[in-house]
Amino acid sequence: MSHLMQIMTSSEDLTWATPQEWYNYLNLEFKFTLDPCSTNQNAKCFRHFTQEDDGLAQSWAEERVFMNPPYGREIPKWMKKAYEEARDNGALVVCLIPARVPESVSRNSASVSISFFGTILRLLRAAS
Repeated sequence: MSHLMQIMTSSEDLTWATPQEWYNYLNLEFKFTLDPCSTNQNAKCFRHFTQEDDGLAQSWAEERVFMNPPYGREIPKWMKKAYEEARDNGALVVCLIPARVPESVSRNSASVSISFFGTILRLLRAAS
């Protein structure tokens, strides 16, 4: 099974760490202040939320958010949160999600900038 298919279809663990060089590249432009979907081992920002903290229940107001959500059925919940925080609380949210997302996820966005990288991003198994 290809690495991408393994990520998209595995139900044993939905967390995948972002390679540091990809984060560094994005951080040059966006200067992130919050990683709401991390473990303590793979957090990209000093301020971060783990599964125990429940990033969906926390405020992201005025933050510059790097979001690599748990993949699978969890993505729509995280996209809804990202949309609401940007719309209602002034958060800037950059989402690292699969290019093929459900229409219901993308049609709710008030202001969206979509970028596709010219290569497939190889995600890393997240440390627990």
